[in-house]
Amino acid sequence: MLTFPAMAAGLALHAGSAGMSGLFFSFKGIAAGMGVLLAPYIFLGMGAGDVKLMGAVGGLIGAGDVLVAFLFTAVIGGIYALVLLVLKGGPGEVLKKYLFTLKHFLITKDFDYMKGGELGSVRIYYAPAIAAGTLFALFRPEGIFFN
Repeated sequence: MLTFPAMAAGLALHAGSAGMSGLFFSFKGIAAGMGVLLAPYIFLGMGAGDVKLMGAVGGLIGAGDVLVAFLFTAVIGGIYALVLLVLKGGPGEVLKKYLFTLKHFLITKDFDYMKGGELGSVRIYYAPAIAAGTLFALFRPEGIFFN
């Protein structure tokens, strides 16, 4: 309910302020935002909502800044996943699961055993990491990653 209206808002905002170049700026941001999370989605590492959310972020802030937001998001998401894993999961069981999945993939070229967005029985909600990564990207000091 939020991602497509946010994409439309980004398109309208940038088209209204800069015409066709603004529209292309927003489209490139949507494509870049969705593109950075497309592989994890395809390999069942996250849901389509997370991909669309990153696309909406890209439509609002543009391709360059969405890549920076993705870098911050990846770090924050990794820390979040590790904390959840330690608090609720049990690293050994999860490691066994993913090693089994890797072995299964190497033999069959199929990812059937990897369940999307889960560490064992712990569900990962990636939207807070996307939001935090986006805020870090927008309010980062000059010279961190890109100017």
